[in-house]
Amino acid sequence: MDTLSFSWITAFSCRPFIYYNNDFFLNINPFKQVSKSTSAETSKVEAYVQPLLPIDLPSYEALRNSMKKGSSLYITDETGTHKETLLELLGDGGTKRAFKLAAGRALLLPNIEVEAKSLASDWERIVLEEVKMSEILTRLGLLSPLHKQVTIATNEDSPHVIPAYISETFENLEKTKSVFIIDSKAMKSSTWILGTHFLFNSDEERLEEKNWDPVFAPLLNDIKKICLHNIPTERDSINIAIVKEPSVIRTCQYLVRFFGFDYSKKRGRLDFSKIRQEALANLYIDPVAIVESRKLSPGSKSKFHAGESIDSTKFEFLLDIIIKSIFICEFGENRYFSKRRDESLNLQGFKDRLVQKYISNSL
Repeated sequence: MDTLSFSWITAFSCRPFIYYNNDFFLNINPFKQVSKSTSAETSKVEAYVQPLLPIDLPSYEALRNSMKKGSSLYITDETGTHKETLLELLGDGGTKRAFKLAAGRALLLPNIEVEAKSLASDWERIVLEEVKMSEILTRLGLLSPLHKQVTIATNEDSPHVIPAYISETFENLEKTKSVFIIDSKAMKSSTWILGTHFLFNSDEERLEEKNWDPVFAPLLNDIKKICLHNIPTERDSINIAIVKEPSVIRTCQYLVRFFGFDYSKKRGRLDFSKIRQEALANLYIDPVAIVESRKLSPGSKSKFHAGESIDSTKFEFLLDIIIKSIFICEFGENRYFSKRRDESLNLQGFKDRLVQKYISNSL
C-alpha cells in the first residue's frame, strides 16, 4: 500500500475520445449524508476497474521533467482543457505525488521519479480504483475526499494524455468545512497538529469517560458501515477526520469520523465485487441495538435485528487503531508510551475500557 501523505476534492476528466463510466460524474458532497441507493443499482458489480488509455511512455517521461513547483500542465475535466500551475509539492509516496493547485485543490500524479515504465503500466488502474473507492464511500455516507478523475498533458496539442485525479487539500477542508484530517501514514501532513490541537481543554475533562461518548458516537456508526459493506481496511486507508461543531453546547465541540483514502496498491488489484455497495438502510435505524446479550468469542459475528451481521474482530481492530491514534494526539506520544509504567498503563487501560464498552454497546 502506498505510504503517501498529503491532501485532497474535485473535477472530473476525459478528452472527447476517451470513455469513462458515467457513475464518476456524480456530484456528491462528501460531507453530506447522501440518499440511499437500491440493490438494483449494484446488482451488476464489476470485480475490477478496466483501464482504457494507451500507455505512452514518452508522455510519462515528459511528465517526469514537468513535476516541479512552478511548472504548468494541461488538465482536462468535464468542462474542457485548462492550463494549471503546480504551486507546491504537498507530499509523495510509493506511487503518488501530490501537488497543490489554485482554489484549494490537489493534483495526484504518478510518482515516476525512479522508473516511469514500471509505474505507467499500473497507474491508470490506481487512479480508477482511488476514484471509485471514494465514490463508494460517499454513497454509503462515509467521509471521503471524493477524488475526481482528470487527464493531463505537458503540451496542449499532445494526442497522448495521462490519467490523474484531483481532490481538495487538507488545508482547504479545514478552512472551508472545519474538518481536520489525521493522516495515519504521516502526522506532518495532518491538519490536526500533535501538541497544538486538542479535543478537550483539560485532563479533568479528557479523563472523564462519559465525555468521550458523544465524540466517538459517529465513529461507531462509520465502523459498522465499513464492516457491513466489507470495505477494505488496509492500514494506509485508515485515516481520521475531526469535525468541529462550534454550535453544539457540550464539553467537547468535536466529533471523530473515519476518513478513507489510499486504497490502491502498486501491485495487486482491488476486487470491488467483494464490497457490498447497497445502502442497507434498515440496518441504521437502531445502530446500537443489542440483540443477543452474550459475550462474543474472537472472530464471531453479532446479529442485528435486520438479519445482518458485523464481524466483531474487524470492528474491534478498527476501533482500537482509531481510538489509540486519538489518545496519542490528545495525551501526547511521550505520555501515552511513557516509561513511567503506571502512567502508560493508565492511559492504555483507559483506551481499552472505552473500546470494550463501545463493542459491548454496539454489537
